[in-house]
Amino acid sequence: MDGPAPSGARASHPDVPSVPVDEVVGGSAVPAEGETHTGELLDQDHAPETNGRMAVCRRCGSRTDGPQGARHLPSDRQLTRIQEWLVAESQRVHIERARVARRSGS
Repeated sequence: MDGPAPSGARASHPDVPSVPVDEVVGGSAVPAEGETHTGELLDQDHAPETNGRMAVCRRCGSRTDGPQGARHLPSDRQLTRIQEWLVAESQRVHIERARVARRSGS
């Protein structure tokens, strides 16, 4: 390395992405509030579905807390796409409910 790490960041290693110090607690990165909230919304919508080897939900594509997928933990890079997925899923459910109501009302 060519000198000390910039202020607010830990020293980087070629294989490890740099994480600002204020986002690290107890040696692990702490998700931002938006990531946590979006993860909670995903958890309310559906349980994470992983293949047991990768920490990615097969249903929505969000990162999970591990290969077993107890809860969703989307990264900041996934937030926009995941929020759009949640809106589309909500619209899909709304349309399906309207179809069922229309059929039962006929």
